[in-house]
Amino acid sequence: MGMFDSLYVECPDCKESIEFQSKAGRCILSSFNLSNAPAIILADLEGQTSHCQKCDRGVTLKLRPIQSIQAYIA
Repeated sequence: MGMFDSLYVECPDCKESIEFQSKAGRCILSSFNLSNAPAIILADLEGQTSHCQKCDRGVTLKLRPIQSIQAYIA
């Protein structure tokens, strides 16, 4: 049996946790949410669909780039 890391997101319908599994990270059975997941795991799961165990809603992960503005003092 292979090891993996998990990303948990909230179902938009019933608020239950939905698990996505990735083998892109350290694969030590770590658990993450959208606010603390490593970029490599988010990128690996891009476009993946998982179904809520409670209401059977399909949820597909889609990345949106975050624009960052940095100020420099000259």
